[in-house]
Amino acid sequence: MIRRGLVALTIIAIRTSDASKPMALGAKDIPSCQILGEAEVTYYGGDFHGRPMANGKVFDKEDPTIVASPILDMGRRVRITHVANRKSIEVVVQDRMPKDAPLNALDVSEAAARKLGIQTVGRARLFVEAY
Repeated sequence: MIRRGLVALTIIAIRTSDASKPMALGAKDIPSCQILGEAEVTYYGGDFHGRPMANGKVFDKEDPTIVASPILDMGRRVRITHVANRKSIEVVVQDRMPKDAPLNALDVSEAAARKLGIQTVGRARLFVEAY
């Protein structure tokens, strides 16, 4: 069973800019991890290859770091895990899905789909964490 909810990482780190002045970092300085649970993950490629994405960059179906989301912030890092085959990738939200897309849906690039092992089936329910 997959647990859903919000997990906040509370890490206190000490960093030294010079030996005489340590600088403490609080939890606000460390990115939090949000476990989103299961998402319907599909992939997009051919027809969109070479077209501009929502972030202004050109979509490359061979870039395994691209993911589109209807709700996650642009630039947000996301780890997607295929629980059945234990394959996992880290991607960055760089594009938007259509307004009518389900809120728990994600579109990955064709290269990311290959790495996750979902290219032949086209879609799968996978475990998602956002950072």
